[in-house]
Parts: sequence; C-alpha cells; structure tokens
Amino acid sequence: MLGACGGGNKAIAMPPPHPVTTCVMVAEAMVGALVATKEPRPGDDVIATFTTLIRTRCDEDQWTADARQCLATMTTRAEAERCSTLMTEAQQANLVRDQQAKFGEPEPEPEAPRAPEPASVMREQPTPAVAVPPPDKKAAPPKRRPKTSDPAKPPPKGAAPGRTGDPCDGGE
Repeated sequence: MLGACGGGNKAIAMPPPHPVTTCVMVAEAMVGALVATKEPRPGDDVIATFTTLIRTRCDEDQWTADARQCLATMTTRAEAERCSTLMTEAQQANLVRDQQAKFGEPEPEPEAPRAPEPASVMREQPTPAVAVPPPDKKAAPPKRRPKTSDPAKPPPKGAAPGRTGDPCDGGE
C-alpha cells in the first residue's frame, strides 16, 4: 500500500519581511534616546536640528540596514557603542564632524571615581622567565688550601724535587 501527501500546489508561507528602518526612524530614535536623559531638556529647535543632522548623515553616508536597525532600537550608551561598530570610520567621523560644527564639542562624560588601592596590597612583581633559586651558602664546597710540604719530611723516592705525591701537583 502506498501513501502520499495529497493536495494541490500550496503556496509556501514566507515569513514577513523585516520592516525597513529608514534614516528618519533612526534619527528620531537616536535623538529621543539622547533627549530622554538630558536635564534640562533641549529646545525644540535644537532637537529638530540634531534630528536633521543625523538623518542627513545616515542618507548621504548610506548607513547599512544593520546599523540603522541597531541605532533605531538602542536605549543605552553600551548599545550605542555596539551599534557604532556597524558603521565605517568615515561614517562615524562625518557624524562627529557635523555635530561639532553645529553644536561645538560635546560635554565630557563624568569619570567614575576610582577607589584608592589599600596600602596593604603589594603590587605584583613580574615573574622572571626562568626562576633561579639563590645560591645555598652551606652547600658550597670548602675552599682547598694549597698543600705545603713539610720541610722535615723528605720527598718520596723517585719524585722530582719540590713535587708531592698528589696527582694534582704533578705527582703520581
């Protein structure tokens, strides 16, 4: 017995396309995120100028769909930093240049205070490539005193005068 799927040609349901994020949407979202944290709130003319500036840079520099989508949905500084990686250096430079031309230098971000290091914490010393232990003074061999011949004792037979029987002194 054979079984088969029945039915005629059915259209395959395609997922709906992602909505296109326009430069107008990007500009409005970016300015909205910036204005939300500003006190006092900038005037409407400043907001309009900044929105136009962002829209113009987005259009003229042809920001990618990924960059537009990211920037349109960002809500934090960390997200904005991540989105900026989707833009070329030229796109970022053009935006900063135009912003500075219209509004001057941006206000510096306040730096988070750093906790002082406790005095009891020792700074780590770099580890040498090869650890060499210090020499052990107890393990050093004793210094040898040169042997002196006893003038009362005659040299061994067959030895040359002035030599001892020590092989180190030329003896046997």
